[in-house]
Amino acid sequence: MSPTLRVVVCALGFWIMATLEQALAPKLSVFGCPPDFLMVMGASIALLSTPLGGAWAGFFSGLLQGALAGANLTAYVISRILPAFGIAWMSDLDIRIAPTVAGLIVAATTLVSQLLLMFLAPPPQILPFLGATIGTAMYNGVLAIPVYSLLRRLFKGKEGAGLRL
Repeated sequence: MSPTLRVVVCALGFWIMATLEQALAPKLSVFGCPPDFLMVMGASIALLSTPLGGAWAGFFSGLLQGALAGANLTAYVISRILPAFGIAWMSDLDIRIAPTVAGLIVAATTLVSQLLLMFLAPPPQILPFLGATIGTAMYNGVLAIPVYSLLRRLFKGKEGAGLRL
C-alpha cells in the first residue's frame, strides 16, 4: 500500500471514529464509562508507525476529541501527542505486537492520556474522573484488539512494511 493511500485510510478511520464518538459513545457506556473511539484509533495507528507518525496520530486524535467536546484543544492535543509518541517509539524496537498486547498498550495509553488531561484541564471532581478513566481504559483496550488487527493487516500486508509516516 502506498504512503498516500495509508494516510487516506488513517484520515477515513479518524472520520469514522469521530462519527462513532459523537453518535454511539454515550449509548455504549458501561457503568458511566463511555469508549473513546478516537483514542483507540490514534493509539492503534501509533503502534504501527514511527514516532513522528505516532505524534501526528495523537495530534489528530486530540484535535478531533477537543473539537467534538467543544473544549480547550491544547489540553486534548498535548495529552494525546505525548503518549502516542511514546508508544510509537516502541516501533524502533522491531517487536511484533500481538493484538491482545496492543489492547493492553492502548488501555495503558488511555490511562496516561487521561491523567495528563487531568493535570492540564482539571475536572471539578477528581475521584469520579479517575473511576471513569479506569473504566474507559478497559473499554478502549477491548476495542483496540479488532481495530489494531485490521490496521496491522491493512498496513503491513505481505511486504511487512508497516505504517511509516
